[in-house]
Amino acid sequence: MMLEKTSGEKMAEDLFASDPIPSLEEALDAVYRKIHSEKVHLIDLQGRHRKLEADRAESQRCLETIESESLEENEKLDVITDFRSYVEDLGGFHDAKYDQTDNALNLLDNIEKNVCSAHDERRLKALRTDYEQEPEDPVEARVAQARSKWISGRSAEDGYATSDGEYSAAEDEGGDQTWRALAKDKRKFLKAAHLQLMADVSDDFSSVRSICREFQKVRTACPKLYKQAFLGASLEEAVAIPVRYQLLFWDPFNLSGTESDDDEGDDEDEGHRPRIVTTAEEVMDME
Repeated sequence: MMLEKTSGEKMAEDLFASDPIPSLEEALDAVYRKIHSEKVHLIDLQGRHRKLEADRAESQRCLETIESESLEENEKLDVITDFRSYVEDLGGFHDAKYDQTDNALNLLDNIEKNVCSAHDERRLKALRTDYEQEPEDPVEARVAQARSKWISGRSAEDGYATSDGEYSAAEDEGGDQTWRALAKDKRKFLKAAHLQLMADVSDDFSSVRSICREFQKVRTACPKLYKQAFLGASLEEAVAIPVRYQLLFWDPFNLSGTESDDDEGDDEDEGHRPRIVTTAEEVMDME
């Protein structure tokens, strides 16, 4: 007599019949296939990770480049803004001082011409007097006549003295008294010109060097804009007043350095004299 199987035993038989237990070799082979699949997947993930890291580094470099360019552009903008404000102030400086500088130059030029002309006339008169007093000597008469002709042909612009008064034609052992008086009065004139033209002017506008320095900032920060705006060509006009002011002190014969008995205290105000040498090289280098 056979015993009837329980429902649980029947279910176990059905399960093992549909999915039999694999052998050890089959089980190990399945494990190896799974490990290989995971390795391939891991390698793929690592490759994607490296690509993402490279993209991240490139993005960081681009961000740093953008920040650097933004900072550079901001600096250029600051330079341009400051230069625009400087040019506006420079224009006001020209409006206020250009005509005054021209007037000072013209006044000095007229004084020099008048004094030199008067001085030459006194010398010519003295030569004529000497010639009239010694008519018997033909050689000396010809020399005096030649000297008289030379003095008559001289231009008053050959002199670089200045004066605001009358001077004696007397000469002493130390030289012509006229030039000594001219030197003294020229120093007075230059001090007065300084008080009128530059005493109340900022150092940013009072010299060629200071103006060139502001143009140099734009030339260094924005060379393309410097050329496009023709700033180099406008530099000559920008430095016109300092150059004209320096011309007041141009003294190739060093007449202002002539010593005088009444020159005490003149050295106390020497600080207003501009530095004339440097204008040519500095301005030409900025064009």
